[in-house]
Amino acid sequence: MFNRLFSELSSIKECQVVFFDFFDTIAIRGVDPNYVLRIWSKLMIRELGLDLRIDELYLIRKESERYLAEEMGKNPVAIPYEKVIEEVFNRLTCTNNLTAIDRTAFAGYFKNSDYRAETLFQTPGEKMFEVFRQLKEKGYKMYCVSDFYGSSALLQKFLSYHGLENIFDGLYVSSDCGHSKQTGDMYAHLLAKLGLRAEQVAVIGSSKKQNLPTAQKEGIRTIQVPAKKLGVGNKRMPNGYDQKKYRKIVRELYRKCNRKPAPPHSDYILFYYVYIERLYRKAKKDNIKNIFFLAREGLFLKKLFDHYQNEISINEEDKITAHYFKASRNSLMLASFKGLEVEEFSYLKRRWPALSVDSFLKNFNLPQDVADDIVKSAGLEQERDKVLKDFLYSETFKRLKENDRFVEAYDNTRNEQKRYFEAYLNSFDVDIKSEGIHLADVGWGGTMQNRLYDFFEEKVKVHGYYLGVREVNNIREDTKKYGLNFSVYPYITFFDHILMGNVELNEQLLAAGHGSTVAYTDESNSYTIEHHEENDKRVYEKYIEETQNFMFERFEELTRRFERVCYDYDLEQYEMMDHALRIGLFARKRKVAREVNIYKGFYQNVGNFSVGLAIGENFGKKQKIELLKNFFLYPEKAFRYVLRFKPMLMRRKKYFLAYFIPTFLIYRYIKLRCHIKGLTPKRSEYLY
Repeated sequence: MFNRLFSELSSIKECQVVFFDFFDTIAIRGVDPNYVLRIWSKLMIRELGLDLRIDELYLIRKESERYLAEEMGKNPVAIPYEKVIEEVFNRLTCTNNLTAIDRTAFAGYFKNSDYRAETLFQTPGEKMFEVFRQLKEKGYKMYCVSDFYGSSALLQKFLSYHGLENIFDGLYVSSDCGHSKQTGDMYAHLLAKLGLRAEQVAVIGSSKKQNLPTAQKEGIRTIQVPAKKLGVGNKRMPNGYDQKKYRKIVRELYRKCNRKPAPPHSDYILFYYVYIERLYRKAKKDNIKNIFFLAREGLFLKKLFDHYQNEISINEEDKITAHYFKASRNSLMLASFKGLEVEEFSYLKRRWPALSVDSFLKNFNLPQDVADDIVKSAGLEQERDKVLKDFLYSETFKRLKENDRFVEAYDNTRNEQKRYFEAYLNSFDVDIKSEGIHLADVGWGGTMQNRLYDFFEEKVKVHGYYLGVREVNNIREDTKKYGLNFSVYPYITFFDHILMGNVELNEQLLAAGHGSTVAYTDESNSYTIEHHEENDKRVYEKYIEETQNFMFERFEELTRRFERVCYDYDLEQYEMMDHALRIGLFARKRKVAREVNIYKGFYQNVGNFSVGLAIGENFGKKQKIELLKNFFLYPEKAFRYVLRFKPMLMRRKKYFLAYFIPTFLIYRYIKLRCHIKGLTPKRSEYLY
């Protein structure tokens, strides 16, 4: 191929200059150029937190180009790049889609998003590199000439990206010149600008229909390099391409995570990817500068967030700072307790009404000799380990509250903890009083968020951004709770029911390798006192650490692959739902056994401090009848109970019965109900 190229070029006797097209000659763009603009739209929406769909912003840009082309009487690629940026900015501003960013900052995001979107799909046309080298040795002048919507500065960055920054003698782009190769006036403009005659120039490119014929009309000789020889494939993007691409990635993840070498339950990484992606976008939308990931589930989530942001961020100066916040329900409860005369212990009353004297005192992290002294002075030695159904309403608790030793220990503990906790907060060097505090966590009810709000005496906003919210609990303006994957706010949907099917497992899969924070101390001891319960520690070291390492590798893959696909919330939610059905219903024996073992390490770090969780143990005859009765009408509501069957049978050593559960029929029926409700995503139709 290249021998023919050099032969044709040498036959042009006066030729001294060669014009090269950039796209599909110097660099191969693997998709339709309009798909690149849709990816640009996706990046802009994410970085600026815009309330727009991908195609909406894409059409705003295309309509801006069309309008300017008519106004200026030019081909759309010959419009000045800065004019396009200004027009898009004005349209977004006038429709209240942009409120907190000026034009200069917007232009920076616009250009960086264009650069990222293009380079995601560009590969160097390496077969042409030898041609460049030889032509340079032979003394030819070479110019890169491109019909491109961006600026020459942007195209120069592409050349640098491919290692070609010093190859060409000049770079000419239609949007800077105001002329286009498509119309032909670009070549006349360049001949005049460079002081050349047509006989002195040759054009090399791969596009036989578009650029080469207009050069020939100017009398310039052209040499076509067949696109297939350069590796340029079919760029047609059929309707439904996005859904197919997204679904393919999810299915491949499912297969990879369910092969024998893979740790069971590593397929949950899809839920964590979606959460991190939505957390980042929500933080950008709300202009959040600092996010506090709550211990202990937040340690792995922070690792995912940091990687995600480092990979996808297009503005290094505008990154969100992620903090790891060591806290537990117990430690925050201690720091936020009020005086005994007004403290209601509402959290303990609601979650752990059945307590003993010993389990109640354990919540205060008292030295054992102090706890013993309190019990003895209150005359409660004979009943200290007796569990009372409504302990906090009992005579026993009343006696404890009236005991001087308890009152003294209670006040000393809460005041000390408040002082230490304030010092810990100050160590983050964040102006929490003005910014508020933004928490990221696995979620469910927002208990720690509420405790923090109490600590700040309801004067500082504390917002929570959770994997999911499944409890209606103290809704206020300053304590907003966002369930990013599923939520009962403002109402519960079909998908929400499915996605909360096995929430308890998330707490184990996201566990950290350190203990729970039981109290706070001074700076010399790193601010926290921690306790790592033995069963919890054993489960982490034996199962969870390996699973998290494997999940992180899959997360890296998902970040790379999803960046190149356009998709919206509806498609993402549907595929998450389908993934949840598959990993729940089609779980094999090895996976179920791992789940049962993982739950043995479930540790309550507050309340009654119980160890172990037996999912499905309270699933009696009444619940089974109720399940069967409701399944056909509301299968999504029954899904969480269906998931309990296999672990329950495993614990009861009757797992053989699990093989009679019609899991495939259940899966198909739930999908059918989803389709009947009109929740199946429609196939995308491109607006090119």
